[in-house]
Amino acid sequence: MVSRKGLTTAALLFAASTSFNSCGFLQDCMDCLCGDITSGTAGVTGNPKVDSFFQAVIALDQSTTYANVKMENALSDLRAVLGLPETASAAEIRTAIDAAFASASITFDVSYEPAVCRADVDVAASAAAECDVTVDPGEIDVHCQGHCEGTCSGNCTGECRLPSVSAYCEGACHGSCWVDVSATCYGTCHGTCSGACSVMDGTTCNGSCEGTCTGRCEAAVEGGCTGECHGECTISATPGECSGHCEASCEGSCEGSCEGTIEPPTVDADCRASVEARVEASVECDPPELDFGVDTSGVADIVAISEAMGRVLAVSAEAGAIRDALNSYVTTLNTAAEAVFQGELSSTDLACALQQLSASQAILADSLTTLNYIVSVEVALML
Repeated sequence: MVSRKGLTTAALLFAASTSFNSCGFLQDCMDCLCGDITSGTAGVTGNPKVDSFFQAVIALDQSTTYANVKMENALSDLRAVLGLPETASAAEIRTAIDAAFASASITFDVSYEPAVCRADVDVAASAAAECDVTVDPGEIDVHCQGHCEGTCSGNCTGECRLPSVSAYCEGACHGSCWVDVSATCYGTCHGTCSGACSVMDGTTCNGSCEGTCTGRCEAAVEGGCTGECHGECTISATPGECSGHCEASCEGSCEGSCEGTIEPPTVDADCRASVEARVEASVECDPPELDFGVDTSGVADIVAISEAMGRVLAVSAEAGAIRDALNSYVTTLNTAAEAVFQGELSSTDLACALQQLSASQAILADSLTTLNYIVSVEVALML
């Protein structure tokens, strides 16, 4: 078997001993041996720490592409509602929006809270494990400085949703509540019914009861339950460990999504930038509610316009987060990547990494142009 290094050496000797264009020949050979990050392949060198640099580039680029698709879909919906052609610009869309509001005798004076955004905690954990081989995937702790929507292994301050509980739910039950009764049952009676029962199983009632139910009463609830809660039980954690779903701040390891700042797990310093970039690339934002100061719920066109504009604001927030991560990562690529590569790689793999580093910088430059466009759409529509 000929080694990768041996192939490269042979190619260099051949190029030097022929009259062919050696630069062109070498470039073709490097493309063959190194792979191509522009095709979405991050495994350039086989070194986890180095290839994680390229995986972060791919993640940022893919998130940018997805955000652009979502923005174009939102704009397409706006054009359709306004009766505009698909070629209509953001400025033309805004002009048509002003006209639509004027015809409905509504002033386009909008206020809204910033879009609520979350990043994927699992991305932080997997990215850390992929980059730093000394990290045990089973022992990775990811902390959320903000609102954790998942399992919290530490103190959960706020609401904690537990799975079904067979004892008293000291909070709100989301599902059905089973209570031992001898009274009216506003649900399904499992036992004896003193009146008409909709479903009988021999002498036992298993349906609605028009009289007194003696046995167990099963009723759908979104609130207090003094019996068995079948569904989820929301309790107030002030503070305490949440073994279920923490919908609040978590002082400990969070698994799920984080509305706030994710503190990446402790990894090799060379891995931190790529882990942070991949986390920010995972951000997703909810459309904010738009407030025009008057009730617009009865105006169909205005409702449709508002929904599409809410999606525009959500995508713009996502693009802003990705852009911030991208700008930070470009600095890392320019100042740190080459040093990391030289410390980790053989001369052959280093040549591959440096070749793909140049391609990565071009990819991120294109992504930045797209992200700036997405953010500019919000400015054109909302100001």
